[in-house]
Parts: sequence; structure tokens; C-alpha cells
Amino acid sequence: MRETPSLQSPPLPSNDAQGPVLEARGLRRRYGGRWVLDGIDLSLAPGSILGLLGRNGAGKSTLLRCLLGLTPSDGGQALIYGTPSWELGAREKSRLGFVAQTHRFQPWMTPQQMVSYVSAFYPTWDADLVDGLITRWEIPRSQRIGTLSPGEAQRLAIVLALGPRPTLLIMDEPAASLDPGARRAVIGAVLESVASDGTAVLISSHLTSDLERIADRVAFMHGGRIAIDTDLDRLKDTVKRLHIRADHLPEAFAVPGMLHCERRPDGALVTVRLAEAAQAATLVAELQMRYQALVVVEDLSLEDIFLAVDQ
Repeated sequence: MRETPSLQSPPLPSNDAQGPVLEARGLRRRYGGRWVLDGIDLSLAPGSILGLLGRNGAGKSTLLRCLLGLTPSDGGQALIYGTPSWELGAREKSRLGFVAQTHRFQPWMTPQQMVSYVSAFYPTWDADLVDGLITRWEIPRSQRIGTLSPGEAQRLAIVLALGPRPTLLIMDEPAASLDPGARRAVIGAVLESVASDGTAVLISSHLTSDLERIADRVAFMHGGRIAIDTDLDRLKDTVKRLHIRADHLPEAFAVPGMLHCERRPDGALVTVRLAEAAQAATLVAELQMRYQALVVVEDLSLEDIFLAVDQ
């Protein structure tokens, strides 16, 4: 059975509170002479799933660690439940779930021993949930963690993060070591957490296909800043690829909202970001008239959009 906190203790942070669960305000972090985070503004509402994208070295892991108060920032603020991350108390921390990119388990312990150890720190620990996930995800209970496969260790880390039924779940490349079946299972477990507890989720991942299935918002990191932060459906509605076939396009050819242009002998391949989805038809008509062009509009996947934005 899930334990409950003492009646004499102040209430645990709740998703029912107004305002964002997680917030960055002008967050900055320098390594050497380079700003890895250069004025990051970001917020996460209860029940929202935000996918964080960026190339290797874009600062995603640094951002997550600064948001959690695990790495000091050089400017700005990181707030969790409205409290600076460096000032979080035990009650606030007990409602956080974190899956790091690199695990630091005690290799001599077994998963069952690790569960027993970690659960003691969380008054909201759901033993039934954890036991069910360990069984379904086929994590060896009595095998030393140091002998687990990378996928088994990754699944254990995710189970431990979900165990306290967190109101805020942060995951850094959670599916890097998982096969497609295990990734699907993890997505299902995260969605169940959001549906049952209103959990706010921030996931950093290179697996755009997974983010496309689970996220309702996406943020693209580039050059230490957030280049795009928007609703995923809106992003896919407003970013399109135009296949333009025309005999003569000027050297200075450009299209409003252009993210990327690849000139070709018979025309151009252009990726655009429109203010509104309805502008696509107007833009196509203008291009057809101005350049006597044949224009075909292509819908893009999240991966296509990310590659176009990150040129």
C-alpha cells in the first residue's frame, strides 16, 4: 500500500497549485569561456509533457541539472513549485522524479535492495506500482545491479523515478539503451502517470519519434538558447516543406518565414515556418504567380523540423 505523510506534516507540493511546476528565468551557465546556457526562459505546467531537443553539446543535460539544483547556475533563476531549486526542502524533493543520463547505482546491490533503500525516502512511494513495473519490464530482482544489461539498468532507473508518483518528472535521454518494445512500455508508463497524477514531464531525447508520440510541447535548444518553444501540433501545422519547380529563380530568392533553402537545377526545396497554418495556401498561390512555378507542400515529421531549424 502507498504510505501517506503524517497528519502533523505540512502538505506536499501539489499539481493543483496555480502556476508552473517548473520555471527557468534568464538561466545562465558558463563552462570555460563559453555560455552553455545563455538566458534560458522555460516553464512547465501541471499535466504537460515537454520534449527538449538539441544537438550534442547544446546544453540540454546542463539545463536539466541547473533546473533541479544539481549544478549551480551563473545567473537567472530556476524554480520548482515556485521555490528556487537550491532551496528545495525534503517535502518538495520527495515529489520529484529524475532519470539521469548516467546512473550511479551501487553495483553490489540488487534491484530489490535498491528499491527498498530508495523507497524509504519517499512518503508517497507506490510499492504496488513499482512491483508491477519490475515484473512487467522483466528486471531481475535478485541479480547484482553491476551485472545488469544497460537496458535492464535503464528500466530500473525509470522505475525508481516513477515509484514516488512524482508531480514533476525529468528524464535525460531515458530511452537511449532501450529496444523499441521497452521504449513503448516506458512511454505508456509516463502517459499513465500524467493521466492519473497530472504529472508534469520534461524529457530530453534524440529519439524524435518517441517525443512525437508523447509530447504536447517541444523546445529546441541552439547556441545556449531556446530557439523554439511551442505546441507540437501547432509546430507541425505551421512548418512545411515546399517543393518549388520553376525555370528561373533569382539569385536572391527567398520566401517569408524561410528556415532552410536548397537550390536545385529545376527550382528549390524550401522549409518555411508560417505564422498560421492557413497562410500556406496564400504563399503557394503567390509563388505560383510570381515565378510561374509548380509548388507542392509536404508535411514534416518532428525530426525533419528539428534538422531544418538546427541548420
